[in-house]
Amino acid sequence: MWPLKASPTLSAASRWMSEDMASHQSLSHTDSLGRDPSQRMADFGYQPSSCWGEILSGAESPQAAFQSWRDSPPHEAIMLDAFLVAGVGKASNPQSPYRAFWTMDLRGYQDPVDASLASPPSSGTIVGCPAAGRWSMAVWNGADDTPTLDALATCTGAPVVAAYWLDPQSQGWLRFSGEHPELSSLKTLDKLQAVMLLGGERP
Repeated sequence: MWPLKASPTLSAASRWMSEDMASHQSLSHTDSLGRDPSQRMADFGYQPSSCWGEILSGAESPQAAFQSWRDSPPHEAIMLDAFLVAGVGKASNPQSPYRAFWTMDLRGYQDPVDASLASPPSSGTIVGCPAAGRWSMAVWNGADDTPTLDALATCTGAPVVAAYWLDPQSQGWLRFSGEHPELSSLKTLDKLQAVMLLGGERP
C-alpha cells in the first residue's frame, strides 16, 4: 500500500457524479446519462480501462463517509487496492434522505499529460472548452467564486455562447448567456465545478 495522490481529473469527475446523484436523490454507479464510472472518467480525460474503482456514500460528514467505507470490507478493499490517484466529490441536497452524496474515484495511473490539468495557472482555465457549434462537458480549475464571464473567457478556440449547471439543492438549471451575461443566473464558478458549454462561431 502507498499514499494516494490527488487527481484534478478524478476530482472533477467525482464532484460531477455527486452533484448528479444529489439532483436525482439516488446512490448509483450509473449516472443520469447512462454512463458507468469507467466511461464517465474517460469523458473527463482518462482512457477507459479495467483499472478503476469508485465508492459512494450518503453520510453527512467526511469523517462518517470515510468510516463507512472502512467498515465495509468491499469498499475498504477498493481503497487498499493498487491505485495511485484518487478524487473525492461531495454534493448536498436537503430534500434527500441522504442529505450528502460522496463519490471517490480511483485510478491506477497518473492524470493524462495535460498542462491545463496538471499545472493550472494561478488565474485558472476552463478544461474541455467546446468547439464551434458543439456542446462539451467542461471543468473550471481556478478559484472559487470566479465570475462566470471571466472563467469562460479562457476558452479561446470558440466563444462560449451558453453554459448550464444543475443546482442539486434547488433542482433547477442555472444558465449563462454569452449574448446577455447581465441576465444570467449562473453568476460564478467554483474550483472543479463541471458545466455544460455550447461553443459559438467566431465573428
